[in-house]
Amino acid sequence: MKGDKCEEPGPDPKPAAAPQQPTEEEEALIEFHRSYRDLFQFFCNNTTIHGAIRLVCSQHNRMKTAFWAVLWLCTFGMMYWQFALLFEEYFSYPVSLNINLNSDKLVFPAVTVCTLNPYRNYSHFHHPIYGNCYTFNGENNSNLWMSSMPGVNNGLSLTLRTEQNDFIPLLSTVTGARVTVHGQDEPAFMDDGGFNLRPGVETSISMRKETLDRLGGNYGDCTYNGSDVPVKNLYHSKYTQQVCIHSCFQESMVKECGCAYIFYPRPEHVEYCDYKKHDSWGYCYYKLQGAFSSDRLGCFTKCLKPCSVTSYKLSAGYSRWPSVTSQDWVFRMLSLQNNYTIKNKRNGVAKLNVFFKELNYKTNSESPSVTMVTLLSNLGSQWSLWFGSSVLSVVEMAELIFDLMVITFLMLLRRFRSRYWSPGRGGRGAQEVASTPASSLPSSVCPKLPSLASSLPSPDTSPTLTAPPPAYATLGPCPAPSSLAGASSSVFTLEEP
Repeated sequence: MKGDKCEEPGPDPKPAAAPQQPTEEEEALIEFHRSYRDLFQFFCNNTTIHGAIRLVCSQHNRMKTAFWAVLWLCTFGMMYWQFALLFEEYFSYPVSLNINLNSDKLVFPAVTVCTLNPYRNYSHFHHPIYGNCYTFNGENNSNLWMSSMPGVNNGLSLTLRTEQNDFIPLLSTVTGARVTVHGQDEPAFMDDGGFNLRPGVETSISMRKETLDRLGGNYGDCTYNGSDVPVKNLYHSKYTQQVCIHSCFQESMVKECGCAYIFYPRPEHVEYCDYKKHDSWGYCYYKLQGAFSSDRLGCFTKCLKPCSVTSYKLSAGYSRWPSVTSQDWVFRMLSLQNNYTIKNKRNGVAKLNVFFKELNYKTNSESPSVTMVTLLSNLGSQWSLWFGSSVLSVVEMAELIFDLMVITFLMLLRRFRSRYWSPGRGGRGAQEVASTPASSLPSSVCPKLPSLASSLPSPDTSPTLTAPPPAYATLGPCPAPSSLAGASSSVFTLEEP
């Protein structure tokens, strides 16, 4: 009946707790924008990037909206074009050369002098072309000379015998001596860095020390100790490019000709070339020399420059020695000191002076032109120039991109589920059920209608609230007797109070 309530006997049931509604904070943790339009509108209203708010404020004026949209996109394009240039500069690994002048006591370099006589064998070492060679202040010297003052009086002064009595004309066509200046841990390459001394002349050589420190790795092709160079060091000394090149040629000589070139150190268990044992080594050598000069052997490519180099810049001055007035006294003193009689006088002696021009030495060092700090600073400057914002604005852009990806993923997932995940719940499934005959539907869809007697309530029983039956007519045509249509509708229809 109207207004009646259904009460069940028994203890009073406890009221069911209503489901807790999520708070605004909880919703913010899981809520995403429903559309791209909402996302962009929220971004433009809340971002710290300049100019974005104009896209929303001028939305009622399409011309202004289009103008600010084009300007905003062009500004973004210009900024990222500048970003590309900055990254290109950084990954090209440019270097800057730093020049420093230092002043301190200097270790006097090694000085090697050869007499230009190939057949005098009592020297410190023998050179096949330049003869007897002496090295002063070399690596075998336990007490290296130190130079605390510049000038000719604070250096090395030598008087050399240059007589030519025992020279062989075909082998010794030059008179005098040959000198070179090098580091203690480097071999003396007389062909590469030496120059000749004239007899009867005083040669004064002034030196200036220079060091160069290169950057290796991505910044340049250099090696620190030669361990990464595919050439064995045959000199057993400090790695230099000349050491590597000569060792590379000697390896090719042994491989192609079967013997070692006499001017360079030989590998173990390998003999020097001899016409008695290797009758064709001369032809092999000249053929190999042509390939070496054109770099077909690859020695100049294999041998990298050292990352740390110490060199000496030399300048020479010449004067006649001894003078006419002092030559008799000089020759007499030489004969008394060395028990040596000079027959040719001036043509038999030469004088050499080697000294530091100044104690200031130059240090050249490479450093990266663009470091990571410089790159970030330049990127921030460009960002501030085009948008006047900070690094937090970059985070806002990252958040915008993340939200775009999430919205796109959710939209694709929703479309996939509606199309493939549950086809019976879509429009196509409803059409299939609607077109199915009633006889083929299960009883749960088209139940048997109750009889009129059983469906009518008795007068002694109070009517109870009942839920209306499902709308089976929407799923398909269900046959119902026309005589019971009115009764069934009166039984299952609830009157509103």
